[in-house]
Amino acid sequence: VYTMDTRVDDKRVVVKEYGTKTELAGGEVTSLSVVEGTAAVGMESGSVAIITHTSSTTFTPHSNVVSGISIAPSTSTVWSTSMDCTFASTPLSPPGSASSKIDLPNLQLTGPRVINPPFPTSLSTSTSTTEIALGTMDGTVWVFSDTFEPLNVFKPHPDVTVEDVKWAGSNLWTAGKNGYVGLWSFPEGSVEEQEEEEEEEEEEGEASHLVTAVQCPHAVTCIDAPAWLSERQVLTGDVEGNLVLHTLPKME
Repeated sequence: VYTMDTRVDDKRVVVKEYGTKTELAGGEVTSLSVVEGTAAVGMESGSVAIITHTSSTTFTPHSNVVSGISIAPSTSTVWSTSMDCTFASTPLSPPGSASSKIDLPNLQLTGPRVINPPFPTSLSTSTSTTEIALGTMDGTVWVFSDTFEPLNVFKPHPDVTVEDVKWAGSNLWTAGKNGYVGLWSFPEGSVEEQEEEEEEEEEEGEASHLVTAVQCPHAVTCIDAPAWLSERQVLTGDVEGNLVLHTLPKME
């Protein structure tokens, strides 16, 4: 069990694991991912810290707040994104390995946008594939391969910030700031083909990607779909301090 506390002097962050602690100098913690005893911590300075039971390493792949971080156990890689609109991968070993990254505006995003560039807000790595999902402030979600190739793009939350994304097998949960939470599947085909399909679906008023959904009464701040939940179960946290387990029917 890892916890994080930002209420300490000089904005130093204490990450505790069973009573031991590691002091980080990168500012307040903004994101945290833990897999099998390894913690990846994103900070407001753009730095990322990797903490194990015996060591810690800090590096700086971004120039602004880390808005999403996730460890991909299948490739032993830390994926992170930032308000500087970059998207980076860093090997867990050897310590100090160089990060690879891309600038998100260079993806040639199409269509009208409320926010430009599309500031990223959340990130999740799949446990069953090597895919990475990234949510943005304008309601768009991108799915990338581990070589930064965009595989899927869709807009589950039009004109609303994507607060969180979480994989559930090959499907993806997304949460919008307006409390709308959906489980999405993806068709085969290129990003261009899917964008054309999305435009057709919007004209027809259909959502062929949607598996199930729920409208929560309060703004959702985070979601989780651990492996011990069933396919259509999801945990949500909201601005009122509620933690809710939803069991949803499959949509017709």
